[in-house]
Amino acid sequence: MTVHRHLYCENAQVTARRFLDYDYDTMQGDTPTNLKSIKIPVIVIAGSLDTLVTDLPEGLGQASLEAPTSLEIMAGADHFFRDLDGDDLATLIAEQAVH
Repeated sequence: MTVHRHLYCENAQVTARRFLDYDYDTMQGDTPTNLKSIKIPVIVIAGSLDTLVTDLPEGLGQASLEAPTSLEIMAGADHFFRDLDGDDLATLIAEQAVH
């Protein structure tokens, strides 16, 4: 079905199940909120040109997180890590998995 807005997308094509599963009132999509219950180390990766989630660094700094959490900002990447940014993202993830 087409909905006027879903998450950050205008005129989005979503299934009814996906649309109903997302609960806007519970902060389900808020990364700092979700990280509070994770007990293992987490690396959060964001793009320096992300115009959709601009408050992530501040949100992580203010959250009381259970596990060690680090934030990596990828220079030149937007919210979706398009084109070569996706390759750089995959490389960063692979490098972090080795450590």
